[in-house]
This record gives sequence, structure tokens and C-alpha cells, in this order.
Amino acid sequence: MNFLRTLINKISIVFVALILIVSSVNANSRLEVGDWDIDDDGRADALTDGLLFLRYAFELRGDALISGLISS
Repeated sequence: MNFLRTLINKISIVFVALILIVSSVNANSRLEVGDWDIDDDGRADALTDGLLFLRYAFELRGDALISGLISS
């Protein structure tokens, strides 16, 4: 039961963060791409940068965080 509550809390935090990101991007079209470019490849991409954000939110670190997302 405690695991489920923790999981729901983490998912809620991720959804709130994503809603804030989307609303701030829509509200401020002058936002620079580099501000959301987590992997520093010059592009703010939902597939790579978004997955890095989600993995970090779920406490993945090291190789588990970047596995399959960062080009070598």
C-alpha cells in the first residue's frame, strides 16, 4: 500500500511538472531551446529530454538514467 502511494505521488509530480512546462512554453514563446535541452544536444526534444526528465524523477541515476537515450 505504501509503495502504491509513493508511486502515485511520483506520477502526480511528473504530470504537474509536465503541465507547468507545457503551459510556460505556450505562455512564453521567447523561451530559448537551451533552457529545456537536458542532454545538451542543441534541441529540446520530448523523446530524449523528456525521458531523461521522467527517469530522473523516478530516481534512476547513472547508466540506468542515460541508457539508450544519449548518443556516444
